[in-house]
Amino acid sequence: MHKRSLGLTIFLWCEIIIAVRILMFSIPALINRNLEKIFSTANIADWFLLNLSFLALYYVMIGFVSLAGFKLWKIFHYAACLLTLILTWSLMKLIAAQGQILSTGYLIPAAVSVLIAVYIASVKPRVA
Repeated sequence: MHKRSLGLTIFLWCEIIIAVRILMFSIPALINRNLEKIFSTANIADWFLLNLSFLALYYVMIGFVSLAGFKLWKIFHYAACLLTLILTWSLMKLIAAQGQILSTGYLIPAAVSVLIAVYIASVKPRVA
């Protein structure tokens, strides 16, 4: 029987808490922009906020699924990393199409996602 280590359990709870905190910021901001009728996916800031909200929700679900003991939890984390990289690439493509300069802040989700995937890859299940 495989059992999760204490470090991995703490990591998964931190992942959930941070993703919920991101949702607590981004969802009200999206609602406010939508109510003011200024929300547009052509706007880089709105596109980034929408992607950030979607990825945070996805990471919350992955965290709970991982804590529940689903056997494919590593694959879900790798899929989240891949999805984050694809959405970051699409954001960079949108920035290039508008002729703006890329801010390094837009690359933070991709960097964090890659670090999470590297940590998940290094985790070995303990044998109870």
